[in-house]
Amino acid sequence: MLTNLQKAFPDFDNTLLFTKVLQKLRPLGFKDFSDKNEELPCIWLRNNNDTKISIYINHDKNPLPYELNNTVYNDIEFMFESENYETTFVHKAFSKLEIDDLVELCKSHLES
Repeated sequence: MLTNLQKAFPDFDNTLLFTKVLQKLRPLGFKDFSDKNEELPCIWLRNNNDTKISIYINHDKNPLPYELNNTVYNDIEFMFESENYETTFVHKAFSKLEIDDLVELCKSHLES
């Protein structure tokens, strides 16, 4: 059976990073929410507080450029938003070497 990632992005070249991040976040309730209508594969969670966390994994060989605070990140993009998209919004980027930091950030948002 094909995963959402395989269905939506059959030629995606960063499956190893996607899988590694998903494995670390799955115990927190995150799922593969990749959709062909998105630019990048997505790991996603909506919790009981009506908040949504989306994590996008970029391509390895030809990453889509992403710039945050004058730093270019090519690996992982984190988005945390309230259901009404007005109260809380956090946008952060991580390198593939910062997966544990990403997991801790997700935990802290889920606990608050």
